[in-house]
Amino acid sequence: MIKFLFLVVSAVVLFWAVNTFLCSPKGIAPEIIEVTNIKILKLNSDSLKLDISVFALNKNDTDVEIDAVYLNLLIDKDTIGTAFRTEEIKMKKFDTSTVSFFAHLNTLKAIEIASKEKDTIDLNMKGKVSADLGLITMPVEVDLNHQFDLQKELTKTIEKDTKNNKLLKVQSAKLNSVSLGKSTVEVAFNLTNPYGIDILLKDYPSQIFINENKSGEGNISSEIKLEKENANANGSVIYELSNIKTMSSLFGSILKRKLEYHTVGILNLEVLGYSVQFPFNFKGELVII
Repeated sequence: MIKFLFLVVSAVVLFWAVNTFLCSPKGIAPEIIEVTNIKILKLNSDSLKLDISVFALNKNDTDVEIDAVYLNLLIDKDTIGTAFRTEEIKMKKFDTSTVSFFAHLNTLKAIEIASKEKDTIDLNMKGKVSADLGLITMPVEVDLNHQFDLQKELTKTIEKDTKNNKLLKVQSAKLNSVSLGKSTVEVAFNLTNPYGIDILLKDYPSQIFINENKSGEGNISSEIKLEKENANANGSVIYELSNIKTMSSLFGSILKRKLEYHTVGILNLEVLGYSVQFPFNFKGELVII
């Protein structure tokens, strides 16, 4: 009888303690409120690797930890990828935090859906994670929606890689002739495909400046298409220098055998069926032929 009463009293005390904990600022599950940003880290023919940032809120007056996270990425209830974080999320009391997840999306599915939705994806990130509140562990529901502008992020990624010489590298730049009539500059380059997806270099309408003087206009000699990963091809941009005043100003520099150039233009590519455009420039020294 005494043992029974002891068990009853213990159960009541435990219930009271847990109930008090849950009703206090120490027993509120943290919230993952919204997706703040999504950017492409890497892309290939199989998957898009993403960095997803979310805004989280801890309403407790103690620090909390959220265990490793694995979530599903859905579009119209179809799973097209997963989001994950292997490290614990540690949050201070009464604090907010921006937390990053890695994610993988199926490339072909994402492109197919985005093309139907005018380049954006209504992405749903859904699942459960566990929060360690010290005395107890509580489930945290995650159900977030975000409009992911695939074309915009694709352009950012390819622009960054191009400017880091992962796609285009200058091989040489030659001033073929100098006269008060028609003269040309040829900038030879190599185009590489680091992704294993279809890349079409359509054109590069641009201007060339020699020793800071606007000297002519030009474009690539022909389109270049690459389909396989690490495939590469050579191309060139031809600039016509026909301005008499400009050519006259170059003679002093030509005698010194040093001509510096840079180009200003818009690089136009087609990637995964998307038009990708961004400002781009070559620069270096001209070799006089």
